[in-house]
Amino acid sequence: MSPAGVCSQVGRRFVYSAGMELEELRELFERHAIRRVKVGGFDVDGVLRGKYVALDKFWSVTQGGFGFCDVIFGWDIGDV
Repeated sequence: MSPAGVCSQVGRRFVYSAGMELEELRELFERHAIRRVKVGGFDVDGVLRGKYVALDKFWSVTQGGFGFCDVIFGWDIGDV
């Protein structure tokens, strides 16, 4: 793991910080049998808004990006 990368376990979930090389991340996902990941961003209230994607989609995103509805970043905590 690179010095800037941090891996920690929260319950049954693993949380990875930015700063890891993609190959390191791929190896960790394989080692822990991770099959999907959550990608997203935080809204104005600090709530994580995102979606789960399969690993094949995630790896393609790392090369070319993907669309994400930006309205989620303007929602506040009272939006239902």
